Amino acid sequence: MGGIGKTTLARRVYDDSLIAYHFYVRAWTNVSQEFDTREIFLGILRSIGVVNDEVERSSTTEQLAERVYRSLKGRKYLIVLDDMWSIEAWQHVRRSFPDDHNGSRIVLTTRLVDVASCACSGNSLHQMRFLSMEESWTLLRDKVFGNGGYPPELEKIGRYIGHQCQGLPLAVVAIGGLLSKMSKETSSWENVAEKVESLMTSDTMDCLNILSLSYNHLPQYLKTCFLYMGVFAETREIPVWKLIKLWIAEGFVKKVNHKNLEDVAEENLRELVDRSLLEKLKVVVSESYLIFRRVDLSWLHIPHCDNFPPNLKKLTLCTTNLQWEDMNILRKLPNLEVLKLKDDAFDGLTWILSDEEEDGFLKLKLLLLENMSLMQWEATSYHFPSLEHLVITFCYSLEQIPFDFAEIQTLQLIELQDCLHSVLVSAEQIQAEQQSLGNDDLIIHANYIF
Repeated sequence: MGGIGKTTLARRVYDDSLIAYHFYVRAWTNVSQEFDTREIFLGILRSIGVVNDEVERSSTTEQLAERVYRSLKGRKYLIVLDDMWSIEAWQHVRRSFPDDHNGSRIVLTTRLVDVASCACSGNSLHQMRFLSMEESWTLLRDKVFGNGGYPPELEKIGRYIGHQCQGLPLAVVAIGGLLSKMSKETSSWENVAEKVESLMTSDTMDCLNILSLSYNHLPQYLKTCFLYMGVFAETREIPVWKLIKLWIAEGFVKKVNHKNLEDVAEENLRELVDRSLLEKLKVVVSESYLIFRRVDLSWLHIPHCDNFPPNLKKLTLCTTNLQWEDMNILRKLPNLEVLKLKDDAFDGLTWILSDEEEDGFLKLKLLLLENMSLMQWEATSYHFPSLEHLVITFCYSLEQIPFDFAEIQTLQLIELQDCLHSVLVSAEQIQAEQQSLGNDDLIIHANYIF
């Protein structure tokens, strides 16, 4: 049922750092009850960054299905189809997921057992369960008090509130978000307990009742911001920068003391997240929220790498207005292991790393170039001494891979898709050179070379 934690569990798996490293392509899309096959395909393509406005406007559903297939073919992928309501929806999209026997996986969440049974293979069906009374109290306590202590006089009433949530994690978390903003007095908690008891009766067990209780306790300025979320499609992720600008443009955000409007809007967003009325989004402006995924460096105004977490290991960049020479920002990240550059992450036709440059990507294991306008790329093995996996896809202008990559002893796999034939030739030359040096481990996977 709704609120039992299906999406949360799937998201935990999807965002896990080992999963991100293990799969070369990951995509998440929401299906919902009134499914639209075209929107499912677009959701996947948006998630992996291989679709633009023109493609969205002009492509038929069949063309989008083919694009999904081509984007996944030959690559180890993880696809999450969240909130699937019908067998028909699964049958409409399953043909676009190639089975290359390479360890790719599809995760599907659904409330319906027959849908899950139709889609699952072997014993891969996982049935969610309700929380125990002890688990409910622990979750509620952690939501309200974090890792700190709590007033012992609140434990009895807190356990009762957790029990009234009837084992639904979303209900527990929503009430916890409400209690975290209230006074820590027994009388206040008893008042909440009475309301929860009246809402969560055995015949109307519905998280929407609990969420409405949380909404009713919002201050007016947050109610307006929260209700505005209804203008966005249920299946779309909402860019935080866009949401903040829209709130400000609509006049929902008022200046507070010396703070600028963007800071106030971000605080409003934080509070809605803390109250569990919004799912925590992947990327926000504040440094305290950095697990970085897609970052617009030009908007964040990062002149140095100082604002990146020093232990950052994985980073995806999309569509900035920085030049290739600004890559110095990233070469100073000492622990970077995975770097994915998508949708013209850096502007310009030439990327040259000269021999004189001291800093290379010393720990980088995976480098992906996707949908880039890059034509010439010059580098040596010194700049990528630990590289294991190179992926180049939808780079229609790139002429070749630097031949000095033949000296990278750790290189194990080169994946090419939708590239010039000269790129494949350079990869084969690198492979032949490595073989002449006694390294037979390098493998080339190539699809749709022209």
